[in-house]
Amino acid sequence: MKKLVVCLSSVLLLSCDDTFDFILKQEVAITSIRVEFIPQNNNGIPWDDNSKPDIGYIILNDQSKVLLESTEPIEADAFDLPITLQLPYQTLPTVNHNYTLQIVDFDDNGTYQVMGSQTFNPDKVKNDLPGQMLIGSGDLKAVLFLHWGQK
Repeated sequence: MKKLVVCLSSVLLLSCDDTFDFILKQEVAITSIRVEFIPQNNNGIPWDDNSKPDIGYIILNDQSKVLLESTEPIEADAFDLPITLQLPYQTLPTVNHNYTLQIVDFDDNGTYQVMGSQTFNPDKVKNDLPGQMLIGSGDLKAVLFLHWGQK
């Protein structure tokens, strides 16, 4: 009985923010990306010649290593936005770290063109659950949907 009282007292000493940071901000995964704005064309040239671009994502670490990449791009253009890209559940290696989101047009030959990119740090999200992070500037506007803690 004494051990239970001591444990409860210790937990009550933590503030809500401390508890959130300690318990939930140890792991983060991006569950989906809502693309809200991309350029209509590639500097005056269509993204694809005979169809709409195949829009997907690439997430890079700060050393430009690919961490996550679309396996099922969505055929859409700037007039079809917003679109939502679903991600497989995979936590990012570090919460307080800079990553780069690239929204890309995948081509049939395995290449891609970057439609827009933006650096982000998941730890900069306010303590709102579920976490949403609006990122963007100029050529890209997107919302990252984050899942904190273990799956």
